Amino acid sequence: MQKETGFEQVASHRHFATLDLVVIALLAALGNIISSLLDMLKPFFKASPIPFFQLLGGYHLIWMALGFGITRKHGAPTFVATIKGVLEFMFWDPFFGPWVIALNLVEGLMLDAGFYAFRRLRSERARWIIAGSLGNLLQPLVSYTIVTYYLGRAFPEYLLVATLFAVVSGAVIAGVLGYQLQKTVRRPDVQAFVSSG
Repeated sequence: MQKETGFEQVASHRHFATLDLVVIALLAALGNIISSLLDMLKPFFKASPIPFFQLLGGYHLIWMALGFGITRKHGAPTFVATIKGVLEFMFWDPFFGPWVIALNLVEGLMLDAGFYAFRRLRSERARWIIAGSLGNLLQPLVSYTIVTYYLGRAFPEYLLVATLFAVVSGAVIAGVLGYQLQKTVRRPDVQAFVSSG
């Protein structure tokens, strides 16, 4: 039985096609580059005791969400997250060290779980918003735990506020924006252009 996946028809929807793997690798690399650029904004947010930077946390997640949206494969967000985490560890993240891989992996797994758990939801947009929220739900807890035990810093008192900001960010950036972007990428004219190229 032929199932649509990514930009092409393949024999099984359970396996990643070559083009799917290329898309996943490109999204992970692009996410790594954008993350490194946006992290330069952190010093401007650190002056406030309120964790406003968590409102931008969804930009880490959107690449993983797009992995699912473009390939239409469960597991793609975790795949993107793993590659992105390894790239961050290798090239630019001196803060978390190897723990950045675990942090990305938690985000990818939670996002995957959200897309899978709500796969029968009638509204695709609502599914994306819920999955984006879940994807960022544990990010503050995991990152602050790493900071506390790995770097020996005090556990922040504003974890609940940070989690709320992270959930909103995941819903808006990975959910709403990610949904719109994947719809654009999956338009027939865009698919035809990529497949012919």
